[in-house]
Amino acid sequence: MEGELAYLAGRTSRGLHSRRAFLGRAGALGLSMVMAQGLLVSAAQAAGPQKGGVLRVGLHGGDYADTLNPLRAISAVERFNLRCVGDTLMASDSEGRPVPAAAEEIEASPDHRTWALRLREGLQFHNGQAVTGADVAATLMRHADPANRSGASGLLSGMESVTSDGDHVVISFADPNPWFAEALTDYRLVLQPAPLGNGVVHEVFSGPYIPRINEPGVRHVFERNPRDWDNSRGHVDQIEVLVINNHDARLAALSSGQIHLANRADPRKSAQIAAIPEVQFVRGASGGRLAFSMQTGAAPYDRSDLRLALKYALDRDAILRDVLSGYGRIGNDLPFAPGDHAFLAGISQRSYDPEKASWHYKRSGHEGMPLVLRVSDITWPGALEAAEAFRTSATAAGLPVEIRPEPAEGYFTEVWNKKPFTASYHDGTSSAGRLLSTYHLSASAWNETRFGGEALDKLVMEARASADPTLQQNCFAEVAKMLHEQGGSLIPVHCDSFELASSEVQGFTAHPDGEMMGGAAGIRVWLNA
Repeated sequence: MEGELAYLAGRTSRGLHSRRAFLGRAGALGLSMVMAQGLLVSAAQAAGPQKGGVLRVGLHGGDYADTLNPLRAISAVERFNLRCVGDTLMASDSEGRPVPAAAEEIEASPDHRTWALRLREGLQFHNGQAVTGADVAATLMRHADPANRSGASGLLSGMESVTSDGDHVVISFADPNPWFAEALTDYRLVLQPAPLGNGVVHEVFSGPYIPRINEPGVRHVFERNPRDWDNSRGHVDQIEVLVINNHDARLAALSSGQIHLANRADPRKSAQIAAIPEVQFVRGASGGRLAFSMQTGAAPYDRSDLRLALKYALDRDAILRDVLSGYGRIGNDLPFAPGDHAFLAGISQRSYDPEKASWHYKRSGHEGMPLVLRVSDITWPGALEAAEAFRTSATAAGLPVEIRPEPAEGYFTEVWNKKPFTASYHDGTSSAGRLLSTYHLSASAWNETRFGGEALDKLVMEARASADPTLQQNCFAEVAKMLHEQGGSLIPVHCDSFELASSEVQGFTAHPDGEMMGGAAGIRVWLNA
């Protein structure tokens, strides 16, 4: 049986045998759908990538404000697009570890205050201009500048200077920063030219694909860069990204062959999807989190008792059961996925408790005006259902939570991180340091709750400066306690990622950096000939 299935899996991966027929034969021999799909993935990896074809991708999470400006990128579509067109100095391997990319060599001083790197020889931007150390310096300084409000600013906190000499770059920090190599994998830190002419060039890149059509909220087209330095990526000739924010429309497009990849499948329809032979159903426990975030400096959310009342009024079990069909893990108002970090062991799980919610609410002195939570399904497909479940449990506890649905168009530019109580969704990462630097340092533009301050910053920077795992864990534990008791995030669940691929797609797997292989699926997968 094993020999027969291995033989058929190999032929199927090369397009010489029907996927439907293979799955039917595997089922007849007693293999589950998941095991049979695993055989196909292994066979495809063994056969190796094939070049050519047009990859069509249907993505949830885009709107008219999408941009190729890395300073402004936040949505799933923007991340995917920047991974297609851009080069980062470091990349993430299949385990989420940093490996050299545009930087061929990188080395830290013994105290990790100084990092030196050398660019790969012959790197060019899409316009033919050579990539130099000066461009690296300009890119990093651009994102570190607080005035630019880059989502990567927290990752570069403490950076004092960047100097360059030809292909060599030296970066200096005020304090030790052993996490810097990992920070350089961030999708926003794609290399761009130093300012030219009358200002900064925002949409010139050096990556495996060249942007050809850019219709925000509708369609993006990229063509393979013939001068790309890395032959292990960029397998298809062209990538077409279609913004399809409706789940049923994405599934229909995939089933009919209009697209090859789709993100954010509805977990409530997992059984229905898994029964479609032409569709690969890829599930990953990436720890992506749905959050309802309160700005702790804005009334009435500046009252700690009101924040605690809302946390106790959240029925997490109901959201996991009814919105995620159990595909995820209960959240505890912390950005770290439960079970991923040892330092969370001393923090008790917060459960739905209407009596405690009512007690804290009365103590807060709030006068009963509606607590307006602004939500859009652009953040995550089940966000509105999760918010409605929260309103129901909060109402039962006596809290006047009101849900205000917001249109997808402009949500990330006009609502999120601007209004005092909003919904958001963030992909997970196994690195506590990277997560805290991005979302919880005072200087981070993406600190959506505005919670933090000198004490929290000091703990994060102390952890970053140390090579002692025990000290790091102790610092993270203190930060976690602060966020749990005083922070502004209500995190009901950590969601599994559910993604779909047609039978033509090979090399598509779950990734620790979240959906769409950390955004890099477009440059990593290939199509059957």
